[in-house]
Amino acid sequence: NATSTTNSGASLLRRARFKFDGSIYEAVDYSIEFDMANSANDNKGLQSPTQDNVANSPFPCNVWMQIRDVPLFGHVRIGNQVKPIGMTNNTYQGFLPFMERADNMDAFYGPFDEGFDPGISAIGWTASERIAWRYGIHRPLKNSAGIAINRYTVSGRITALPILEDDGRRLLHVG
Repeated sequence: NATSTTNSGASLLRRARFKFDGSIYEAVDYSIEFDMANSANDNKGLQSPTQDNVANSPFPCNVWMQIRDVPLFGHVRIGNQVKPIGMTNNTYQGFLPFMERADNMDAFYGPFDEGFDPGISAIGWTASERIAWRYGIHRPLKNSAGIAINRYTVSGRITALPILEDDGRRLLHVG
């Protein structure tokens, strides 16, 4: 048939994630989240993806532990986590207006790792909560060509809310 699938009436899961998160004694937070609908082409580079050669393989998204209120660092997070780059990448999928993330997510932030990398990061904010930051050191598992690498990346993000008036009806948020 035109789509090269042997069973055009079949359906595939587009998105299915299992997430468990919580806190321990108000000092430690954790998150365990796997994408169960992550598809991988078994014949990448040889054939176009079809229902015959695409297999679902669980992908670890957020699998981390965080220690709160570490002096000089704020919250320290260790494990597989979202890199502090871009607004789309740092917005939880349940709050996105569309099923797909923006094109710049696929082009720049996470074309090969879905935007998640193992690493350590520090998260903090001012007492007024109008300035927030996050920075970290991550070890990408692949480079932009999909080749395994043995290097580290440093990334960070600072956001501010310089204008907040009329109970939030007028605001300016920059990042």
